[in-house]
Amino acid sequence: MENTLLYGIVGLGILLIALTVWTYILTKKIKDLSAGKKASSLESIIIENNDLIKKTKRRQKENTEKITHLKSELLKTIRDVSVVRFDALGDSGGKQSFAIGLTDAHKNGVVISSMYTRGSMNVFAKKIIKGTSKHNLTDEEKQVINSN
Repeated sequence: MENTLLYGIVGLGILLIALTVWTYILTKKIKDLSAGKKASSLESIIIENNDLIKKTKRRQKENTEKITHLKSELLKTIRDVSVVRFDALGDSGGKQSFAIGLTDAHKNGVVISSMYTRGSMNVFAKKIIKGTSKHNLTDEEKQVINSN
């Protein structure tokens, strides 16, 4: 019985020493944190940092919305450009005729074609929606649309 009481007292003593050391360490950390500062200034720093965090989150949300909008707008811009030169008659030489395709990510845009023959030169523009046109497309025009 005396040994049990002795072990209990020693255990409580060790626990008391551990708690004292822990309290000392925490007190030292608090003193280091607030060295040369008043409690009110630390509070104002914390409030200021919280305000900055809120502003940063708000800006991040705004930037995310802007990026999403820009991505959707980017899909509508001309991004695929292709040119094919060819002989309109097959024997005129020099490949003076051409077709230019200007389309967006959804294959919407325009095809501009120039047909050069010995006696004339004609230019055609055809609206392209989803890779097709309501006007007949030449093989060269189809090639510039599908090359991208």
